[in-house]
Amino acid sequence: MGNDGVFLITQNDQIMTQLKLAPVQLEQLRKSGLHDLLSEDYVTDMRARPEPENLTIKDLTPHTKRFNLQAKVTEKSTPRIILSQWGKERLLSIATIKDPSGTIKLPLWNDQIEMVSIGDILRIENAQLRIFRGELNLRVGKSTMLRIVEKEDSAHRKAKKPWI
Repeated sequence: MGNDGVFLITQNDQIMTQLKLAPVQLEQLRKSGLHDLLSEDYVTDMRARPEPENLTIKDLTPHTKRFNLQAKVTEKSTPRIILSQWGKERLLSIATIKDPSGTIKLPLWNDQIEMVSIGDILRIENAQLRIFRGELNLRVGKSTMLRIVEKEDSAHRKAKKPWI
């Protein structure tokens, strides 16, 4: 196991296939080249995941996977302390975000709470969904990017996007 190798086949900077090579195959590759090595016994398909789609809130269903969304923060609850499933204290605030098609809840955790304000326009990339207490919520996972596209300026209320 310690002397095994991994051979990656990529396309456009994405891993398409991974080959696990035992020391014997590594030696064979050194001697004869790639064409003698390829065998279905050693190929693991790493199916490239499609890029997330740009969606609106009305397009979201419990089965929607990986998507991008842009919306305005219309509400934000007072942060409260909750215990995680591992017993750690975390801060949680529930934001409501809105686009022209509807609204949805967005849980904000720890540092995200201070980052986001009511009136901000957010771009959420590679988002996921979760049903919590019977209601569809956005889920910001490790691979999700939460960006502020436009910061609300209380001195100059923006009228650029009347739908928000």
